[in-house]
Amino acid sequence: GTEQIYTSPLTPVGTTGKAYQAMSTSISEVFIAFPYSNNWKAELNGETIQPGIALDWGTRFSPQQAGLIELNYRTDGKHKLLMSLQSLLWLVAFFGLIRSLATARRVKQ
Repeated sequence: GTEQIYTSPLTPVGTTGKAYQAMSTSISEVFIAFPYSNNWKAELNGETIQPGIALDWGTRFSPQQAGLIELNYRTDGKHKLLMSLQSLLWLVAFFGLIRSLATARRVKQ
């Protein structure tokens, strides 16, 4: 026979949009419509579930038991460092542009 698989909808936890939870009543797979990333972490009843690739692009978790599934997206320190560096480079480029425009105006006069 077939067993009905039911997973409640993912419920956001907090306001960051990076944490969700759902109650699974049977063994099922959890798919996230988000490109595969090791930054997605899942726990089921306190045990970590390793992510996998779904449909050649998405993120999948395959819990081996029923229970409370908690999903979190965690940005690693390297990503934060690179974003800060990119912001700094944009500021340098912006101030360089302003300075070169000011110099060009002085040369014209």
